[in-house]
Amino acid sequence: MATPAPKNITQVNETTLGISWSDGHESEYPVKILRENCPCANCIDEWSGKKLIVSGSIPDSIRPRNLKAVGLYALQFDWSDGIWIGIIGPYDIIDLFYTYHITENLDVNLSALNLNNDIHKELIGGAQMGRQIVIRFTSSF
Repeated sequence: MATPAPKNITQVNETTLGISWSDGHESEYPVKILRENCPCANCIDEWSGKKLIVSGSIPDSIRPRNLKAVGLYALQFDWSDGIWIGIIGPYDIIDLFYTYHITENLDVNLSALNLNNDIHKELIGGAQMGRQIVIRFTSSF
């Protein structure tokens, strides 16, 4: 049996969304409950699965600013508190690569990655890259 997919989404009232599913089921969800159960890396630890949102910490004023279908079965919410799930948006990472020829057969390579130490908010709870400096010597015979 196929997993039901959302067919239609309506704003029932200021605090409730209605979803019509492909199997004919109709659901109504309080937006605060949807936000409290957000599965993004800001809200759920990706390694342990532990919920990072404290119950009751989401304000009653929370609203979805935008909503779109992702693939055939998922929804992407852009919440009024700035949290969203889905593809990570663009951000600036500045890298520097330099090679110096010491001799005909010996080079030194310097790589400085993420110089401005940009930590994008969608990566919280995921991999933390930080700055990296790599020095590599290369020889040829």
